[in-house]
Amino acid sequence: MYKGIKKDLRFKSYGLYAPKSFRESSLEELDKKCGGCGPGKWGDFLIPDCLLFLSVLQACRIHDWMYGKIDKLNIDEEREEADIIFLINLMRIINNESVWFLKYLRRRRAITYYSATEDLGDVFFKH
Repeated sequence: MYKGIKKDLRFKSYGLYAPKSFRESSLEELDKKCGGCGPGKWGDFLIPDCLLFLSVLQACRIHDWMYGKIDKLNIDEEREEADIIFLINLMRIINNESVWFLKYLRRRRAITYYSATEDLGDVFFKH
């Protein structure tokens, strides 16, 4: 499906997509290289790791990992892939953990998160 990406069945049967390097890394390494859904500090207050009380932290950590591994010579393609996988993983978590009404509301919020990464992700690469 996606180049180098396979379903990671380690995460509560959601079937999240994650790079092999993410799945094989230690928790200590993940904690060093991956944050939460927000950009850190005050941004974590504005962008929580939960969508209406449902944790989507794992999708955010996979997305952070993928952004950290992007080849600077191929930024646009790899960034687009990371953002699409982020949205897919958000939807998998929501679909598996939500009743119909919350599912609708959480999906709308997930699309907002995805749009923010698409629109504001450039900031990550400007250092």
